[in-house]
Amino acid sequence: MTVATANYKAGQSGSEKTFAEHAIENRSDAVDNSMPQSFFRCPVPESIRNAKIRIGRRKVAVEVQETSIDGFTVCISSKKAPSIKIGETWQLDYDGTRTEVYPQWFFSSPDGHVQLGLRRLRDLTKPSPIKSSWFGRSRHRHIHDNNSAVIMFGGLLLAFVAVLASPGIGDKLGTSQRIQAGFKWIIQGVNQMF
Repeated sequence: MTVATANYKAGQSGSEKTFAEHAIENRSDAVDNSMPQSFFRCPVPESIRNAKIRIGRRKVAVEVQETSIDGFTVCISSKKAPSIKIGETWQLDYDGTRTEVYPQWFFSSPDGHVQLGLRRLRDLTKPSPIKSSWFGRSRHRHIHDNNSAVIMFGGLLLAFVAVLASPGIGDKLGTSQRIQAGFKWIIQGVNQMF
């Protein structure tokens, strides 16, 4: 359903109008005043206002005018407003983040733009990958990458094998003879190759 085709009953007259037509005639009725304004709204500087709204597969360019913990106020040209679908959630791509939003109110401003009040539902931004970890993916590693986690893991593994092969603890656990036999077998194999 689009704004241009959405039927909106205007008062008691019984005539059916689109939401956009009703908003233009009765600007004060277009704003949802049912919820009190309890959050501080931060104006957005001109340099970082550009954003995109994803409605299904389409992207619509908008300007973010205000942000708050509760949502966003965005501005869209009146030419693009009739093609916007209402009644479903949208995605707002803004400042490197993606947020699922729901349109709460529309307001047709005197300068020819339409303001949209978007309620923030949830953050859809993918978290950045962990830079270094012990069991990181090997495909992301470079040959010249100096990763101390890999060196530390190798050192701990070598120390663990050395403890199991030691005569005191290794004899009590029964691992000393097996590990020493394994090392001898590897050394003999290397000697036979050369």
